[in-house]
Amino acid sequence: MTDLDLAKSISKEVKSLIKENGLKKENGLNWKDFNIYDMDKPYKSDDDPDAQEDYIIIMIGDQDTDSEGRWVVQVHILVSIMLFDERHDGNAVILNVINQIDRRFSTKKILDGKYELEKEKHKRLNEECYPNYYEGDYITKWKLPAFNQEGIDELL
Repeated sequence: MTDLDLAKSISKEVKSLIKENGLKKENGLNWKDFNIYDMDKPYKSDDDPDAQEDYIIIMIGDQDTDSEGRWVVQVHILVSIMLFDERHDGNAVILNVINQIDRRFSTKKILDGKYELEKEKHKRLNEECYPNYYEGDYITKWKLPAFNQEGIDELL
């Protein structure tokens, strides 16, 4: 149960949300074309230039131990889209996606029976993107199970 295992579980959960048609656009249609990357975005490929326009990156951030010695891991879920829209509401679209991901994790609170979502969360919009590109960061903190703990769900 490491920070890398947590990142894989979060990535799996976000992919599941998209696969279940649970991630909706503001017009009610489903997001199906998000690329999900773990830890880093690969370099853009000239062979498939559209493959990386709408993506989500799951990244590990700062890590500290709590008073009990359990690791608390900061996780960034970076959402990026390319949007050609006369309304210029890309930030609203980003926040809509982040809100849906937040709803999923906040409802579960415990991921894979062992990773506990902390109450403190943050949302950040990147106001310095190129025109027609929008980006936001959803920052959460997760408590890893103690080494001798099988699953936190057994305690609840």
